[in-house]
Amino acid sequence: MKSTSVIRISAKVFENVLTPEKPMFKERGSTEFEIEIDPMTAYRADEDSLVKSIKALLKETSGDQNRFEYISHKVLFGSAPRLDSDRFTQILNS
Repeated sequence: MKSTSVIRISAKVFENVLTPEKPMFKERGSTEFEIEIDPMTAYRADEDSLVKSIKALLKETSGDQNRFEYISHKVLFGSAPRLDSDRFTQILNS
């Protein structure tokens, strides 16, 4: 099984409240994106290159109706261990 890492990106969301011909973007909150990446590529990449590449991809992902602006990112190596969701619900409801 091939190991993968994930880059989790936080971005501001802006929505065009007018038309594509005369855009006016207003901030509408934030969202998260994920990119699967080879762990060695993520490990070897310097911070500036990662941020520059993420910003370029967010710009490509933006369109006439929505625009995404980089806030932050984190690189997650491997998968996170799962906690017991039933037990969590018990604790939450107690």
